[in-house]
Amino acid sequence: MIAYLLCGAILCTAVIATVAHAQLRDIDSLKSLLRVPDKLTLADSVSVDMLNRLAMLYRLRSSDSALYYAEQAAHIAEQIGYPKGKLYALLTRLSVYGGYNTSTSNLSLIKSTADSAVQLARAMSDQIKADAMLEVGRAYSSRLDKEEGIRMLLEALKSYERLGDKTGMSKAWYYIALVHYTNESYQDALTANQQAARLMQETGNRRSTSIILNNLALCYDALGQADTAISIWKQALSLAEAVDEVQTIWSVTANLARVCLRQQQYSEAERYIARSLEVSKPYPARYASSLMHKGRIHLAKKELQEALRCAEESLRLYQKSQGYAIDECLKLLAEIYAEMGRFKDAYTFQKRYSEFQDSAYTARKAAIVAELQSKYDVEKKNQEIELLRRDRERDAIVRTALLGGVVLTTSLALVIANRFRLKQKAEAEIQEKNLALSAALQEAEHQAAEAHRQRLEAEAQRKVAEDANALKTELLSIASHDLRNPLQSIIGFTLLIKEKYADDKALVTSLEKIERAAERMLRLIHDLLATAALDAGKLTLKQEIVSVDELLHSVVESLQVQAEKKNQVLYLRAESGAKVNVDPDRMREVFENLISNAIKYSGFGKPIWITVENALGCVQTSQNAASGQSGENELVRIAVRDEGEGLSEDDMKRMFGRFQRLSARPTGGESSTGLGLFIVKQIVELHSGRIWAESEGKGKGATFIVELPAVKA
Repeated sequence: MIAYLLCGAILCTAVIATVAHAQLRDIDSLKSLLRVPDKLTLADSVSVDMLNRLAMLYRLRSSDSALYYAEQAAHIAEQIGYPKGKLYALLTRLSVYGGYNTSTSNLSLIKSTADSAVQLARAMSDQIKADAMLEVGRAYSSRLDKEEGIRMLLEALKSYERLGDKTGMSKAWYYIALVHYTNESYQDALTANQQAARLMQETGNRRSTSIILNNLALCYDALGQADTAISIWKQALSLAEAVDEVQTIWSVTANLARVCLRQQQYSEAERYIARSLEVSKPYPARYASSLMHKGRIHLAKKELQEALRCAEESLRLYQKSQGYAIDECLKLLAEIYAEMGRFKDAYTFQKRYSEFQDSAYTARKAAIVAELQSKYDVEKKNQEIELLRRDRERDAIVRTALLGGVVLTTSLALVIANRFRLKQKAEAEIQEKNLALSAALQEAEHQAAEAHRQRLEAEAQRKVAEDANALKTELLSIASHDLRNPLQSIIGFTLLIKEKYADDKALVTSLEKIERAAERMLRLIHDLLATAALDAGKLTLKQEIVSVDELLHSVVESLQVQAEKKNQVLYLRAESGAKVNVDPDRMREVFENLISNAIKYSGFGKPIWITVENALGCVQTSQNAASGQSGENELVRIAVRDEGEGLSEDDMKRMFGRFQRLSARPTGGESSTGLGLFIVKQIVELHSGRIWAESEGKGKGATFIVELPAVKA
């Protein structure tokens, strides 16, 4: 999610920088005109318009200069009675307060400026009124009230529709889309951007169309429609290249590189990021952003030295230019050092990343406090106005009372008599209610006694149910144990008969069916016995120091035949030298279950990866549990990844439950008891470890991860 918001910020920055660069010559020209001696001393509408134009151009370069020229324009406009000039001065000020250059946190000042602009705009022509409502709506949506801001933007949109102004309509839709995008309402942002792009394309403005298409593609990408986003980004890039729109070229190529990296299309990602670096050289912050993307590509390709060089240079440029993504650069460096095995450096940069995040949170919190304080000041002022109004109304009532004193004196006796009669009636009603209350209290006491009796009865029934459940578990354990020996005998005799009559194909086929059925029943009985032992708390661990690498090599070797039947390859990367204190038989059962599941649910010819690596985390160990601490420990992380059917959202919620059948089906007709993952989770947690699964959705494979406390050398 953070990546999508960053892309939105990049887009807005690109728009601002492009417009500012194009208007630089206008600023120099206007300043030259204003140096003529009689221009600033001559109080006329021409001077006001020139000052307003200069202020509007400066708002993208220097907020202080923009405010200075806007104040001059407003002062002269007030003197000569030129409301249009004053309105545009207010809009410039509002653009600085509520736009990209946030120069004040005084929400009262922003609101009063916005309200004054709206009041002046109401008396202007439809075109001026629409432009004013567009700017006020932007300020409201970014600094004051998003809902009110969207209402104003919609009002501007309707005015543009009446005028047939497609450019204005497109801008209104574009700003509405930005509000939805920052709120993470990506579907609403998509709809608004589609309208903006359609209207801007009809005007033939290729530069603005490329900017809007870039934002439209971001919405598609945020909604998970990467292929559509890539297609639209390519359209935007083509338009931007045609008009030499440098900042949009940079933004689009950076976005394309990011998506191609996510899809592991490394050559395409490198081609796009090279173009992004080429056009962003004059802009240190943008060049740093592109370098960071390039570093991520090298990291994905395991080119760690190049990745480190790009990340370090990106951080240097960000720090020099006070860029907006320093935290992302720190995070990238932590990931690179972790991949290099330099865990101390990785920890240092991860810590800096966390501190940066905390400082950003503190800044946001301070801004929220300032906003609340401002809202409180406005509310307090409104309350004072309301109290003043009430005081005036009370004074008017007093004056009226003095004039009607005679009438009041005459009526007072009647009121007293009426009150006495009402008091007697109220006392009678109170006595009647007291009687009803007493009856209700008795009924409540009776209901409380009945509830206590029912609670005791429920406790007795719960005890009976617990005893019955314990008996069921014990019977299940006995029955399963007595069934296991005959089944093992069946399997053994089947193998002997197969060897003796190996030439009789029909008989061998039938014997293999018997063997598979017996093995399925034996697995089910094994799982039932393990479950019964877990339920009864009788599962005893015989722990010893074990090499994870050696244990996994043994498990993989035992499962090779099962994998070869489906033409699958088991890739094991286990060179960590990690050791754990576990029951080797139980932990072997865990790994056999996870790897055999990957074989079972992966298609023919699909690879399966098993990796072991060291990590840091907060898994509770017996040592720190005894001391009441839960600090950071050294862990061993074992991951089993496949390219099978993957896991749905519903699967993720219930996969570790008892007797759960997930949506995926075995690809070779294998069977499943629905108890394997339940037992695996219980065994891992008995070893003070944890297990979880990750999957991008159906058809995208799954990864099961086990973390166990490491034994220090």
